[in-house]
Amino acid sequence: MKLTAYLIVVYLFCGQSLSAQPNLRVVQAQLLTTYQELLQDPELHYCCQGFSVDSLRASSILESQTENLYHVNNLGDNQAATAWVEGAKGSGIGEFIRFDYAYDIAYAQAAEGAFNYKDEWQILNGYQKSLQTWQDNGRIKRLKMYINEVAFCYINLLDEPGIQTISLGFLDYLEKDKGTIRIKLEIADIYAGDKYMDTALSEIIW
Repeated sequence: MKLTAYLIVVYLFCGQSLSAQPNLRVVQAQLLTTYQELLQDPELHYCCQGFSVDSLRASSILESQTENLYHVNNLGDNQAATAWVEGAKGSGIGEFIRFDYAYDIAYAQAAEGAFNYKDEWQILNGYQKSLQTWQDNGRIKRLKMYINEVAFCYINLLDEPGIQTISLGFLDYLEKDKGTIRIKLEIADIYAGDKYMDTALSEIIW
């Protein structure tokens, strides 16, 4: 009798937990620029790419042991040779970056045609200071994206140096909301580095 009751409780708990998990769509990245092409034109262009971002932060940052700094601000410095590197123990799964969009200004500018927003992001996966640093450190295999703390989609990244592009269907979502839009990108899976357990991300162009 007790076993039956226990199984019923477990079934109800697990059923509720599973039913609460959304069936998230998966967005697959495409390679836009190879690493060799990026070396020929290393300048990254942010003008007219997307919305302005405030309060960029990370769950952890690797402490610098050399002249290299691994701060989260490296994600928006126009430099492929710098990177955010997470600083948690292990491979970095579960670590995240988080930032806010100002909805009112950003969407108004897009709606008025102030810039050509293509509803896509460009990402430089791994530590692209060189091919050696890219291979030595972990790269992101899958991100879980949250909008205002609600899971929105998974983003699968390629294990390739260079610039990748992802189309999110993001602008349509912003039309349904007001105020500040909070984005969180959580590392869900990684490609292991040859030398270090740290996982890196060089740049996000939004």
